[in-house]
Amino acid sequence: MGLEWDADHVWRLRPDGERLSSIYLYFPEFTVEHLELVRGYWAAVGHELIITEVARALRDERGRAADHDVTGWNVDLAEEIACYLPYATKFQPNLEMYYAVNWWQWYETNGAAGEEPPQEWKDQFDRMAAWYAAPSDAEYTRLAQEVWQFFSDQVPLIGTVGYPPMPTLTKNGLMNVPEVALKGYGTLHAQTLFVQQYFWTDPASHAE
Repeated sequence: MGLEWDADHVWRLRPDGERLSSIYLYFPEFTVEHLELVRGYWAAVGHELIITEVARALRDERGRAADHDVTGWNVDLAEEIACYLPYATKFQPNLEMYYAVNWWQWYETNGAAGEEPPQEWKDQFDRMAAWYAAPSDAEYTRLAQEVWQFFSDQVPLIGTVGYPPMPTLTKNGLMNVPEVALKGYGTLHAQTLFVQQYFWTDPASHAE
């Protein structure tokens, strides 16, 4: 990353000679085990990560004010149908991930507030707006590829764990339960289990 190590070769040093360190804000419902993974990954390259629990409302308040170093969210709104919702995706700067908040504020207010972003990010915000309003399938596809290629190249958000397999226990006698279901925001989580189609072979024996 172009930064020197400290004398013990444990942490990287910023240009001012101080330790490279960031504070990660998370709210109580978040799984600390995931954050410990992240802390270990960053420590391996010399970046200290201090994970700090705050109330969700305070995290959102500080995020919208760009008064934080790092934060994160779970992997919802990640499918195509959700990413195409105008200004709702996790890659929207002023939502749950809270990155480039001041750049987005500048863009949204036409320069009246916030901090002017580099030209490449102005172009990206324009591409996103054009993608949401694409007049044809061909234009939709072209712009989508450009939008997500930019995010892939820039890596503003770093993922850790995707959707893992989630075994589901089914009681003997409960019928019509699918062997495989898809989970995610695009399927409204457990709705592809179609629980409204289940039935008991002997309802009376399960009445309690």
